[in-house]
Amino acid sequence: MKNFFQRILFVSVFVWSVFSVAQAADKNNASVATQASAVQTTRVNVNTATQQELAAIPGFSKNKAHAIVAYRKKNGALTSLDTLRQVSGFKRMDESTFKALQEKLSVG
Repeated sequence: MKNFFQRILFVSVFVWSVFSVAQAADKNNASVATQASAVQTTRVNVNTATQQELAAIPGFSKNKAHAIVAYRKKNGALTSLDTLRQVSGFKRMDESTFKALQEKLSVG
């Protein structure tokens, strides 16, 4: 009987510690998410950003960044974010992905 109670006590302590660790991890994840969203509120100007700065934006590739810089050199500054649809790599992009990228960008 004593062994039974010891096992119950051990299992209880173990379960409690697992839940405590999970709660601490959730709090850390929420804090990191808050910090990430605060960092993401700054928009990158597509007319002045370098290729490296554009490529660093989540959702951008080096090819998309290069295409924007090449478009600017050939056609001048983008007049609106919708102008991105004329840039190679953005023409066939689905609307939800395009909207998500627009939230990270500006033209001036």
